[in-house]
Amino acid sequence: MNISEKEYAAFGRLMNEEKVYIDPSVDFAAVCRWLGMDAEALDAVLREELGYGGDGLMEAYRRLYRASLSEKYGINVTSSVVNGAKIY
Repeated sequence: MNISEKEYAAFGRLMNEEKVYIDPSVDFAAVCRWLGMDAEALDAVLREELGYGGDGLMEAYRRLYRASLSEKYGINVTSSVVNGAKIY
């Protein structure tokens, strides 16, 4: 199954605008289910385009989010609750 530009963009919006990665109960497979996308196909596209698979990309976003909180507030976030969602 191929991933269309529209599907790829929808995934990007969920990650960048909605920040679905903040909730640790949300994994790559769940995001793909929400979008009605084939997880293996999107994973392959992400690996080719970004050098990360879906789960690795979600974790990279989470690490960057923690780092931005640390930089912004001078705190070391390892596991916490932010906006009602546990992050780690």
